[in-house]
Order: sequence, then structure tokens, then C-alpha cells
Amino acid sequence: MVFDYIGKNLDKICIRSVENSNNILTKIAESDKSVIINSCKAAVEDYNYNRKSIIDTLAR
Repeated sequence: MVFDYIGKNLDKICIRSVENSNNILTKIAESDKSVIINSCKAAVEDYNYNRKSIIDTLAR
């Protein structure tokens, strides 16, 4: 799952734009990365708890 990968690796990886390799998409504040990581981990936990709830989880 993409959310699982992002939650585990966003603070370690460098994602570049497809259109322009000089544009680094992961060059954001650590506090913003933390929010994204925590949100991804929460979405994965919700999904693992109730696999039918992925639509509700993503809607939040």
C-alpha cells in the first residue's frame, strides 16, 4: 500500500517531479512531513482494523 510506504519512508526518501528532476517534492518542512507520516500511518491502522472502511478513512 502506498500509504504504508510513505508512512515508513517519507523522512528518508527524496521524491523528484516527473516533469522536472530538479524539483524535489519532498523538500518540505519536517513538521509537514511529520503530519503526512502520522496521517498515513493512521490510515493504514484504520484499514488494517476494518478493511472495508478505506473509503471512510480517505474521506477524513
